[in-house]
Amino acid sequence: MTDERYKKLMEDVGMPDSRSLFIALHMVANEVAQECNAELKIAVQALNDVIDPISKMNRELEEGYRLDGQMAHKLSQDPNYLREIAKTALDKLEN
Repeated sequence: MTDERYKKLMEDVGMPDSRSLFIALHMVANEVAQECNAELKIAVQALNDVIDPISKMNRELEEGYRLDGQMAHKLSQDPNYLREIAKTALDKLEN
């Protein structure tokens, strides 16, 4: 949001010269932007995980364990597994 937009909002509420309101509007805009960025990261990660589910499996693997290549490949081709990745991300975004 631009300073001009903030000033327009301040005029609309009858407080065109309020420094406190200007600061508060900036704070709210920053909070909203941070929330949107966090949600965007969740969505992008889910898309990347659907594109490359084996990397997701490796990333989530407990230390000391290795993937079974054949099973990982089979699971990466399973539409239900890919759907679950997407559903998990949507659930995170909805909460």
